[in-house]
Amino acid sequence: MKPRSDSYEASLTEEQREELHALLSQPDLSLAQVRLLAPAWGSGPRDGAKPSITNLSQIFSRLRREAMLLNVEAKAKLMEAVRAQAKSHASEMESGQTLEEMIDIACDLVGQEVLQKTMADEDPKNRTAALRALLKRADQKLNREVLSLDRDKFEFDAAKACLTHLPFLKQISAHKGLSEEEKIQAVRKKLWGVPPA
Repeated sequence: MKPRSDSYEASLTEEQREELHALLSQPDLSLAQVRLLAPAWGSGPRDGAKPSITNLSQIFSRLRREAMLLNVEAKAKLMEAVRAQAKSHASEMESGQTLEEMIDIACDLVGQEVLQKTMADEDPKNRTAALRALLKRADQKLNREVLSLDRDKFEFDAAKACLTHLPFLKQISAHKGLSEEEKIQAVRKKLWGVPPA
C-alpha cells in the first residue's frame, strides 16, 4: 500500500522508509524508542521534525496488516499446493498409495515452507511450530517402523519356536480331550513359558 502524499512516510526516501520499517519490525523496541531512531520528516512544513507516536503507530499497524495478509496468502497457496498434490496423486492412492504417504507429501510441503521462511528470515514462532509438527511426524514414523520391526521379529521368533517344538505342537493339535482355549494355552506355555500374573 502506497503512503498518502502528505504523510510522514511519503516525505522519506525509499532507503529511509526501509530503515523505518526495519525499526518498526524489531520487537524489542517501543514506539518511543523507534521515534528517537527514526529519520526526521523529509520535506514540507514539518521538515526536520521527528514523527509522532501516532504516525508510527499507524505505520506499524499497516505493516502488521500487510504481513498478516501475506501470511494468509502464503497459507492459502500452501493449502492449494497440498490440494493439487492430493489430486495429482489420487489415482496412485487408488492403486495402493496409503494415507501415510499422503501425509508424508503434506509434511514435505510444510518442510519446504519452513525452509523458505527460514531463508527469508521470517517470524521464528511460525517456524518453531511447523518444525515441532514435522519432528512429531518424524517420531510417529520412526515409532511405526520400530513397531513394524518388533512385529517382524516376534513373528520370526514365533515361527522359529514352532519349528523347534513341532512334534509337541502336532501332539497338542491332535489331542481330542482339549478345548481350543486349552490347546492355545498349552502351546503358549510350551513356546513362551508361564504367562506373567
